[in-house]
Amino acid sequence: MKVDIDTHFHTPLSKCCHDPAATIENIAAILAARGYRLIAVTDHVWSHPTVAPNEWYRRHSESGTLAQADYIHAHAAEFPLTVLAGCEADMQAPGVFGFSPAMREKLDLIMLSSDHFQLRDFVEQPAEVTPKNLAKLMMKFFLSAVRESGADILTHPLYTNSYDEFFDRTMDCISDAELSDALGEAAERKIALELNAGLFRAAVQGRYQWDSMVRIFTLAKQAGCKFTMGTDAHKLSDFDLAPLCGKMADQAGITEADLYDFSRFTSKR
Repeated sequence: MKVDIDTHFHTPLSKCCHDPAATIENIAAILAARGYRLIAVTDHVWSHPTVAPNEWYRRHSESGTLAQADYIHAHAAEFPLTVLAGCEADMQAPGVFGFSPAMREKLDLIMLSSDHFQLRDFVEQPAEVTPKNLAKLMMKFFLSAVRESGADILTHPLYTNSYDEFFDRTMDCISDAELSDALGEAAERKIALELNAGLFRAAVQGRYQWDSMVRIFTLAKQAGCKFTMGTDAHKLSDFDLAPLCGKMADQAGITEADLYDFSRFTSKR
């Protein structure tokens, strides 16, 4: 499948992006020249009325995200392709989501990570790190995100982030029937799943088996899910990973008809 959208990347507003050239303007120009039709800016954020951010998230403010959205909307006509204002919000635990009603109202897309387990000091961890425990925790997070969050898209769904060496064995602990039921709930609630090139790069690097992820997205397609594509870029060179999304789509049987419907945004141009 040709990749002509990117709904997950970071600018220097995210503290994980250290590329000063990764501005909205530069990214829009580069991807428009590659034939892209739509992108979404999704910098990190944590906003919750009672759960304080950890040290890393303390540097990612709701005010900065909302100001960025204002900027994108004010300059929409100047970009060479459709640019959406989004965010990559997080979960600390099932039922605990880091985005506010103000963000829900102002942003075009709420992207939610249900598996940022690398944030050891912030996100709930398994009592003991075993494939079985990771499977239970990952599914608990995923189902909570689907049933309770109201997010538009789940980023890099169903992955044991930072527990890469356990991923294949973790997936072996989850039956096709259990996965299909959970993915079917996402489809029913119209929550899209992301094909994430940064995640797929980890398979290419040998950190887990590519076919483990093909299994997830094949079942998601069969369950009726919709999909987006994102590089999860943290620097300009990361956009070169986009073909991995097309490769995964092809192997999972995902077609253009299965992509998230962005027509309400593109029809305005």
